[in-house]
Amino acid sequence: MLAGNMNLKCTMLPWVAETNKALTNLLLKRGFIPLYGKPYFELDIKWSSFDHYLSSLSSKRRYATKKEMKQFHDCGLSLHECDAHDALARLDHFAMLVHQHLQQFHHKESYSAVLNTLRTIYESMCDLTRTFYVTRNEDIVGYMMSLCKDNVYYPKFIGFEKETKKTSSLYLNLVYYKLIESAISSKKIRKIYYGYASEEVKLTRGCHSYNGYCYYKFTNPKIHHHIGALIGRYNKIRKGYFVNRFSDFINDNTNNFVANRF
Repeated sequence: MLAGNMNLKCTMLPWVAETNKALTNLLLKRGFIPLYGKPYFELDIKWSSFDHYLSSLSSKRRYATKKEMKQFHDCGLSLHECDAHDALARLDHFAMLVHQHLQQFHHKESYSAVLNTLRTIYESMCDLTRTFYVTRNEDIVGYMMSLCKDNVYYPKFIGFEKETKKTSSLYLNLVYYKLIESAISSKKIRKIYYGYASEEVKLTRGCHSYNGYCYYKFTNPKIHHHIGALIGRYNKIRKGYFVNRFSDFINDNTNNFVANRF
């Protein structure tokens, strides 16, 4: 109804996990078409300490992890955690790092848009945020903001000083080792939701995968029927790259209403 009232040609809900049965059943009942996408990754927190986590890795991965952690410290880097109030005080620098990171992947968000997004989250959901940052000689060179809901961490924003990231294993220490250590030490966090992409990095660090889908519904019944038949064939192939090409086609050729979920 909303799509029709807004004269939209397609409604899309991207990246719905197959484990979300309630939402999946509702979308199918409403006639949405599921399109197989890339797998999602989660890390179940089941260890009593970080050393216990390390012992669960293969000997090769455990050696590599310790080497990456040593490289991080040998570069003079330090990890910190702060609350939402302190994060707001450092927000200009955090936003700059996130903006630089997005530019590397050809995202078009402006610095002001990133700054406003981060400020809105910290001001409206301060109790749900967990903020980690990295310094070298008091300069902030890395940042990550994770949301925490129902005892699950959801890493949402990251940013790095480009040259430091290249030489220090900064990304791995901040996004994986620090967040895993924080989750374990909290005694409450039961899972870290790592999303999709970077499959090898996530699997070798203990994550498990499950399928994700995009759901589409076209306002025109004939288009909906024919596109549904096409998607059905590609779902059998189960190639994640197709979801990106199809999503690009939709974004380029229709006036979309894109509904995303937390």
